[in-house]
Amino acid sequence: MTAAKEWFEEDYYAALGVDPEASPKDITKAYRALAKKYHPDVKSTDTSAAEKFKQVTVAYEVVGDEEKRKEYDQIRSMVADGYMGQGDGGGFGFPFTPAPGGQNGDLSDELSGLFSRMRRTDAPTARTADGTSNISSYDIEAQARISFHQALEGKVETISYTLSGHTKPTEVKVKIPAGVNDGQRIKVTGKGIPTPRGQSGDLYVVVSVGEHPWFGRKGRTLMVKVPISYPESIVGTNVKVPTLDNPVTVKVPPMTKSGTTLRVKGRGADIEGQKGDLLVTFEVTPASSTISDQEKASYAQLVSLQSENPRAKFGLEQ
Repeated sequence: MTAAKEWFEEDYYAALGVDPEASPKDITKAYRALAKKYHPDVKSTDTSAAEKFKQVTVAYEVVGDEEKRKEYDQIRSMVADGYMGQGDGGGFGFPFTPAPGGQNGDLSDELSGLFSRMRRTDAPTARTADGTSNISSYDIEAQARISFHQALEGKVETISYTLSGHTKPTEVKVKIPAGVNDGQRIKVTGKGIPTPRGQSGDLYVVVSVGEHPWFGRKGRTLMVKVPISYPESIVGTNVKVPTLDNPVTVKVPPMTKSGTTLRVKGRGADIEGQKGDLLVTFEVTPASSTISDQEKASYAQLVSLQSENPRAKFGLEQ
């Protein structure tokens, strides 16, 4: 825990002019705009601007950090629910032990113990339909398995889970966006486990995307490995490469090594009307164990024409 006494008193969301449900991107955007507006270099003679700059900076240091924001939100929720009293902890409903020097501005140890006790005594357990247990106090993690093509198009998935003490499963329809990547987590706010104070945790859906027989994918970019023969790698050639619609012809440059990757623009995944690129990686295949007499004759001719002795380091003739 990194909580400080000021967290009980200051509304950092209001300081930044954002909603408590604002995304991290919106929070950063708001902070940058305010920091630019009130920066001491811009308003060097305005003392109130300097104080405002300090306020928005402190606010962003808390709600702009994922872990600190989660702790801050828990504290603000407890304050809003009336978890206050006449204890020695600055008005909080139980005593705190002052830090060295008589100060209790850092409440980390005390709050850590409080939340630890709350998780042990208040939080029920839950399991998803596939047996996954809840990941933290009131949050639930579930799996959604979709196909490669469903990940490109997006899908509405029904997530089912059963809370401890309930016999009827809870079902939530979750919109999985087009272009979702394997392992991506989708947060559904307020669909987790209800707390004793009337709020609920969140549901986190981890998306598992099925494999394609040929393609890998990251966002709109497709990746495909294309075998080429050793002679093709030496002299170069044109090869047909699969895409999600029509095949495309790609030029193999002479002396291509295994692992060489070329980018084909605009032949990747089409997600919501925008196409990505296709990355083609060539793999030089080993010689086949069965070759025709004509191929043997051609290889023999190549051996007789080769300009370098591969065993020259021994100092022996070919």
